[in-house]
Amino acid sequence: METTELKKKIGYLLDELDEASLLKVNEMITTYIAESRIDKHWDELSMEDQSAINEGLEQLSNGESLTREEVRAKINSRLSV
Repeated sequence: METTELKKKIGYLLDELDEASLLKVNEMITTYIAESRIDKHWDELSMEDQSAINEGLEQLSNGESLTREEVRAKINSRLSV
């Protein structure tokens, strides 16, 4: 199966999930991606950076996130002061 077909299939499967199941899948995927990326360069990061990353991952797991538009609005608000 090609990558595009697999992504579509996964998308269809995700569309069928209820909110609770979708949150669980989101946590699993986020954790998987974070662990696969962090392992490669984790030791090269400062303790401060590692702590900030862990805090961000925990926030994502708790459903605490902002859309791109919300981030842009916050930045624009701070720059215009």
